[in-house]
Amino acid sequence: MTSDAPTGAPVLSHDARSGDLETHLHGVGQDPDQPPYASWARRVVAYLLDTAVVGGVAFLAAGATSAPAVLPGLSSGAGAGVGVDDSAWLALTVLGLALLQAYTGATPGKRVAGIVVVRQETGRPAGIVTTVLRWLAHVVDCVLLIGYLRPLWHPQRKTFADSMLSTVVLHRTRPDAARPLARRRASALVTAAAVVLCGTGAAFALGPTSTASSSWVTGCDPAPTADSTTAPLTFVSVEADFVPTTVTATRWGVTRSSTDPDPSTPYGSGWTGLTAVYFVDAAAGTETHEPVDADLVLAVQDVDGAPVSEEASTFRVSFDAGGSTWQQIEGTTSAGSVAEAVNVPEAALDGLAPGWTWRASLRVDGQEVASCAGAGAGASDARAAQL
Repeated sequence: MTSDAPTGAPVLSHDARSGDLETHLHGVGQDPDQPPYASWARRVVAYLLDTAVVGGVAFLAAGATSAPAVLPGLSSGAGAGVGVDDSAWLALTVLGLALLQAYTGATPGKRVAGIVVVRQETGRPAGIVTTVLRWLAHVVDCVLLIGYLRPLWHPQRKTFADSMLSTVVLHRTRPDAARPLARRRASALVTAAAVVLCGTGAAFALGPTSTASSSWVTGCDPAPTADSTTAPLTFVSVEADFVPTTVTATRWGVTRSSTDPDPSTPYGSGWTGLTAVYFVDAAAGTETHEPVDADLVLAVQDVDGAPVSEEASTFRVSFDAGGSTWQQIEGTTSAGSVAEAVNVPEAALDGLAPGWTWRASLRVDGQEVASCAGAGAGASDARAAQL
């Protein structure tokens, strides 16, 4: 095949000695000299597989039910409570992934997906320095995720990190080598091992999970005191939540202790221990124009009734023609508590024998106006009881 000089149109030609027609039309179809750039879909699959590997290790080593993000800006879960520095096994896994990509061009996920990361100029693996810098450069990619989507339209399928570090992702299982050290059979074995690793990671990262926890929720309706009839505030009800620091999670018969934050904690705060959420309102017919100081108090007693801990949240209520304004008073509120909730840390409850109790009360200007109480962990009946 030759090209007509004036028009540039392709002209069919053949080898006079062999009689074979030239099979490639210049300018038509894929250029055989162009590297086989990896598709965006393959890169996504590789990321998901690597995340599965990290997630499996995170569960087996640290009991985490969600894994740290493999790339900046991409979270693998709403409450990923474990970091790379929380487990030596997890740190070694991440280091191993970095070294594999740096010196072979592919992590296990990339190997299974059939892609490699190489230097654009040489087609060889990028090395550890470029690999680390490329990972850090992904911070630019995570801005509105534009960089991660850029391979969809970039001619060389590059993210911003690839452009900054002069790397390219190719559709092949290993980079070019002047002296290949592995034969086809060895390459197939490596790919098979990567498949097993990714499959095992996915099984423990995404497998069915059963959890066990000593958490509980109860509540009570406060009983007013004799002096509460003139109080400007009404204690309507209270809800008490106990959330332990550690829960157990089981996947495929393997049980691990997990410290992931529980999204069911009050207000999604991540609090552990005992938290009482108070529902307080202005009393009907209140006509006072003076600010009122009040305290939400949560006390814990042991099985013998001896005091163990008492925490409080102090706030001020101002009344006007338009209603009331509530403001928490800083400096007098216990650490970890907010305007409408009081927390007793789990450490204060450690070692308590079954049968301990909690008591929630409302004090207005130092005078208790209503209270109620309930049984703590280990009691035979978790329903609240009036004291």
